[in-house]
Amino acid sequence: MASAVMIKKSAEPKAKVRELETVTGELGRDRRPRDGVLTIAGLNAGTLKWLLDRQRQGLDSEAARWNDLEWWLYELRASLPLEYVRRED
Repeated sequence: MASAVMIKKSAEPKAKVRELETVTGELGRDRRPRDGVLTIAGLNAGTLKWLLDRQRQGLDSEAARWNDLEWWLYELRASLPLEYVRRED
């Protein structure tokens, strides 16, 4: 950290600063693992979103099937008394 502060304060040319960064590796070492962690976290978040969306689609389709079945049962219950009355006549 101290060398990074000294690099910023010095008035050396940019090439010399880059050379010092490469030799010490402080700035690159701090950034590389964080980029990998962010990549893994992004992949995990994307996978989790995909799984949850897929589960929601499955639940929605199952709910639609139950609604259709419920509608069919209500229609059946409504038509049964009519059929019963017609048969007695």
